[in-house]
Amino acid sequence: ANSNLGVLATLASVGAGADVVSGGEMLRALEAGIPASRIVFSGVAKTADEMKLGLTHGIHQFNIESLPELHRLSHVAQEMGKRAPIAFRVNPHVEAGGHAHISTGSAEHKFGIAWHEAESFFEEASRLPSIDPVGIAVHIGSQIMRVDPMRASFEKVVTLARRLRDRGFAISRLDFGGGLGVPYKASRAPLNLERLDAGLMEFRAANPQFALWMEPGMA
Repeated sequence: ANSNLGVLATLASVGAGADVVSGGEMLRALEAGIPASRIVFSGVAKTADEMKLGLTHGIHQFNIESLPELHRLSHVAQEMGKRAPIAFRVNPHVEAGGHAHISTGSAEHKFGIAWHEAESFFEEASRLPSIDPVGIAVHIGSQIMRVDPMRASFEKVVTLARRLRDRGFAISRLDFGGGLGVPYKASRAPLNLERLDAGLMEFRAANPQFALWMEPGMA
């Protein structure tokens, strides 16, 4: 969503990737020097042309939010003779702790696939041609000012990933999402980034079999 190529190029120079939600954002990231191998295509309503663009450039993965989207990507990838690495965005049923209108991780929210359906979605993906189900993604909301909800979602995702690996699925990537908040009012305490970082390092040390991704862009 950042349209400033200078800022994007600076981020690229220090190793940052990009989480994009459109073909235009993908092209902007590539022009700024972000390698396709560090680009994740998230968001709803990806078009067939946008999927083709991602497959042509060889992006890191597509974060899938529904079965129709999964089937569309399988069809496009099969036509192109490509394989599409995917992560399912699952809804971990965790309250983000921010404003209700920008929370997306509770049971009643429409984003992502329901927690109890995750394993059946991976079974479906494993049967489809040209699809490699390799990851799990979450994004519980925006303007998150507390670490505890994020840690709770991390724990649920790791538990699900371990269960899927025990069933033979080649889960190797965990995308913990973003939504880190900014204290726009002086009366609000900032998000404790040191505690968040310590938690991520703790998860990484305990789960070396997974590559951990996160979108730390501020809301």
